[in-house]
Amino acid sequence: MDAIKAFLTRGVVVKAIINGMTFDGSTKDLMLVAVRDALIAFMAATAQAQAEGAKEAQKAGIAYAKAKEDAYRGRKPSFIRQQVHTVRDLLAKDTRIAEVARISGLTELTW
Repeated sequence: MDAIKAFLTRGVVVKAIINGMTFDGSTKDLMLVAVRDALIAFMAATAQAQAEGAKEAQKAGIAYAKAKEDAYRGRKPSFIRQQVHTVRDLLAKDTRIAEVARISGLTELTW
């Protein structure tokens, strides 16, 4: 909002894309300046309230999803614990990467 006021005091014309409103910074009529500033303040307050409402709705949605027992917890791992141990043991023995992949049944990108 401060940036818009700074532009308007310099005489810049500001056009709102969403609602098509035009705010003329070159006007000298005090009544028009007061109405313009009130509209801009109202639009800023509305946007702030909408942003805060969206954040609250997001928090509520996250809390609801976490409370569900059958909630999505992400993709299942593409490997099992035994494969991890096998890869770790083979790498500790300086086994070639291709050989580790063949023995463990995993691709190099998996680990």
